[in-house]
Amino acid sequence: MMRPTTSSTVLRAFALGLTASLTFVVACPTSDGDTGEGEGEGEGEGEGEGEGEEPFEGECPVVAGGNSVCDVQNPGSANAVGVGSNVVLTNVVATSPSYGSSFEDDENGNGVASRFNVFVSDDPNAKRGGVFVTYFADSGLPTDIAIGDVLTVEGTVSENRLQTAAKPDSETRVDATAITKVGGNTPLLPLAVVANAINEDYEGVLVIVQGGTVTSSDSFTFTLDNGVKVATA
Repeated sequence: MMRPTTSSTVLRAFALGLTASLTFVVACPTSDGDTGEGEGEGEGEGEGEGEGEEPFEGECPVVAGGNSVCDVQNPGSANAVGVGSNVVLTNVVATSPSYGSSFEDDENGNGVASRFNVFVSDDPNAKRGGVFVTYFADSGLPTDIAIGDVLTVEGTVSENRLQTAAKPDSETRVDATAITKVGGNTPLLPLAVVANAINEDYEGVLVIVQGGTVTSSDSFTFTLDNGVKVATA
């Protein structure tokens, strides 16, 4: 279970921009000392199912005839969608482009993505308003999703463990069986947040952290002066 951290926070995230303010989608807040940031978003099947989400102290929006993303992320919702249940999310907005993961070598030794992933939201400016969507590359689902595309997503809710059995942090996701583009070019408004306050409420949410200074970086991550580590791939 992901919990708020009091020391250096590790964020597995898809970076959207590097300026004086940092905008990204929070994939999985994890505890200090964890090593899970090395895994790409949605790679493989992880370590099995995690422990599930903690209830959110707030109300989820009501979607007529369907469910909100908050219903997926919040087990305390009156319309909660549990692990293993089917869900249809209508008019959600892509807060990241679709991107490949779980690369495998083809006959020529070139890495080819076996999965594609995208973050979506039906309320980019709210806690529990975003979720990670993943699907197989050979499923026939679109691999050219752009930020701002409006989608209908159908699939099954799962909880993907990202850490070892000793630290079973997990990430809620939707294993998509159908994705339909219904619009595009939707403007996005990230939720302003203090980096050291990021916890499970922000999983899958597009956030903006003001005034972070990059103190170190490598090919896949960079670290801010407040101890936050961001994975860029």
